[in-house]
Amino acid sequence: MLIHLDKPVSLSRGHLDTAQFSVKLDSAYHIQLEVDGGFPIPDHLDCVLWGCNGMPSVLQASWSLSHAGKAELSGGGEGTNGGSGDLSTLGRVVGCFKSSGGLYQLDVDVLSDTGFLNARHPRLRVQADGKGYGRKTDLYAGLSSVAGLLMVIGAALFLVSR
Repeated sequence: MLIHLDKPVSLSRGHLDTAQFSVKLDSAYHIQLEVDGGFPIPDHLDCVLWGCNGMPSVLQASWSLSHAGKAELSGGGEGTNGGSGDLSTLGRVVGCFKSSGGLYQLDVDVLSDTGFLNARHPRLRVQADGKGYGRKTDLYAGLSSVAGLLMVIGAALFLVSR
């Protein structure tokens, strides 16, 4: 997956300053807050990041995205349902946006007092949706198969018509 912004941050309540970042791929993008998921993983860490037992995540954030100097999108993590990370990280998707490319500025406000997560080296990431990127590739691969099938059908109809 393509990561366009990867910056260490503090998850204490407050505003996170971010630099401008560029995207060049026509895709959907996830705005993620991630922490080291190294062992041992505390039992409550997944509940803090994702929520559990019907309770929302403790980690709450709002964000706004500017493109070419103009405010474009904003949102909060409460309506976004999704974990992020890999074997070495645990995280939470706090927002999503679609772009065909350009220069962006992302501003994030941590609304909850989750500074206790700072010991796990939190990061703010903007990452291309790998499935979205792969869907185009799958479509192009499927089109060549359809073209091949149509050629076989055409040849069969040609032979039958003789």
